[in-house]
Amino acid sequence: MNPFTEYQLQFFERIKLKARIIETLEDISDVMVACSKVFTFENLDIISNTQEPLTRKVLIKQVLNNKQGGLCYKANTLLYYFLLDFGLNVHQTRATCENQESHSRWNISHGHMINILNFENRLYVMDVAFGCNLSLRPVPITDDGSEVIQSCIGLYRVLKKENIVAETYYYSHILEHRKPDTYLIESAKNWVIGYAFDPLLICKNDNEENENDNTSTTTTTHQTQIQQLVIDDPNKDFCIKPLATKLINNSDINYYNNNNNNNNNNNNNNNNNNNNNNNNNNNNNNNNNNNNNNNNNNNNNNNNNNNNNNNNNNNNNNNNKNNYIATLTLNSFTLTNCITGEKIKTNFDNDKLFEQFNQHLISIFNLPPLKTIPQVFLNQSVPQSKPHL
Repeated sequence: MNPFTEYQLQFFERIKLKARIIETLEDISDVMVACSKVFTFENLDIISNTQEPLTRKVLIKQVLNNKQGGLCYKANTLLYYFLLDFGLNVHQTRATCENQESHSRWNISHGHMINILNFENRLYVMDVAFGCNLSLRPVPITDDGSEVIQSCIGLYRVLKKENIVAETYYYSHILEHRKPDTYLIESAKNWVIGYAFDPLLICKNDNEENENDNTSTTTTTHQTQIQQLVIDDPNKDFCIKPLATKLINNSDINYYNNNNNNNNNNNNNNNNNNNNNNNNNNNNNNNNNNNNNNNNNNNNNNNNNNNNNNNNNNNNNNNNKNNYIATLTLNSFTLTNCITGEKIKTNFDNDKLFEQFNQHLISIFNLPPLKTIPQVFLNQSVPQSKPHL
């Protein structure tokens, strides 16, 4: 007898994880990591004006079947349904995010959807769609923030704060995050507020048990409510300019590396050096090869020992070296190294914004391309007086 529901099998297939029983915190962490590798945080349906009322059936169609991404109210809700099918004690609640650029104001009031897990009488935050600020495992809810979770992206903690007022809502806890000590930007190592929430507030759709039938059209789901808040946001944080961001590793960016101008220039310079100095430096090259061979042979054990030590003592850092945050905007693509914060940015040609944007959607984010050109691209494609460098 198959122990999994049809939805669980769909979800496992989408996140490319072999079906198994999910019952421990480690199991849930594995699922969250898998989600981070597949789900892209993006607002493309809103930018394209193709959004629709969100029910369980619609979310499955969009994200699982059509391979789209989405904002928090999509990815976190699908994770919620998945864990609920395993009988885990999980509920959803709504939060208010602090603006992650300025940290001087709140974003959309009550506009972030997260999951709360009650496991062995302890509460945890599960969030796979807070932009690319991803803990990749449940974050314990504590009074003093003493339990810190570290992922390849950063550090996360939850602490209690009395009478937090975010716009018109009152909350009891905040999730904070910061970058690792290896980050080159000192200010990024300071704890900052991610969002405020109340873990005891349960946000459940009235027709949730019947959502598979998709028969109820009179009740607006929390997901649809948040989607409308994003559209109506006076600050226009997520409804005007396209955004796609995702955690990726080296294997995901081979296409980009092979086509990146900076890397090509470096390769050309190296090739020129090799060609120009080929005859004059044969001996040096041979010596270098010999030295490299000697180094490989003489230091093999030392390197192995160092690698073992790094694996044992610096597992997070080793993982970070291969992880990047990929961010796609209207006119550029940026890779941010998770361990150092160093960035590689490619600006798009002003007359090819839409074409290059779609190319990156396909090659980097594995998303379907936009079929029609949103107005924001047409507005941006007006010739500029400043030459493109």
